[in-house]
Amino acid sequence: TAAGDIWNNTFTYTAPTSAIGDEKTLLWALPSFVDGLDTKVSYTGARAGRDSEISYALTYTGIEGASISYGFGNTGGVDSSEGSDVTVMKASFAFGPVSAAMSINDYGKGGQGNTSAQEQSSYKVSYSVSDDLSISYGSETHETTGQSFDEEFSQISVAYTTGGLTISASQTEAENMNDTSGTEQSLWNLGLSFAF
Repeated sequence: TAAGDIWNNTFTYTAPTSAIGDEKTLLWALPSFVDGLDTKVSYTGARAGRDSEISYALTYTGIEGASISYGFGNTGGVDSSEGSDVTVMKASFAFGPVSAAMSINDYGKGGQGNTSAQEQSSYKVSYSVSDDLSISYGSETHETTGQSFDEEFSQISVAYTTGGLTISASQTEAENMNDTSGTEQSLWNLGLSFAF
């Protein structure tokens, strides 16, 4: 996600099932017909109990400091049910000391009926106070079909670098965990790293 998968780095949360990889997958990077536009397409052949799969991704970087991406893929159908569709949209930009990003990941299972669906929306804003000090805030919301409440995650972090030493601190909060209104969790993290 744009905020860096806060849910996965801090709290116990079950993510949407990822697409199934296959050794017969082919990936093409298509020629650029528009300046700044990168296009990739992949194809996975059919195999026992599963249809063939086609996925594609578009990334546009033709605007200085900005990047816009769109991707779509599926896992193909199986004998007993339709396959799963995954759609990802992301945009980011940087202007001076400020950078921002947002993303939407949509996961649907069960064909057009979308009998099981999850959506992750996320954003992050960062500000470089100086060459050594930066502050960022990120947020994620997870919506799941059949649940009454959306899980919400947020994180504020600070990082300071001097020489080869980087010190970081963050506070992360989660609300409505496990589809229960009012449940809250909070975590603090402190990091120290060296570069030689």
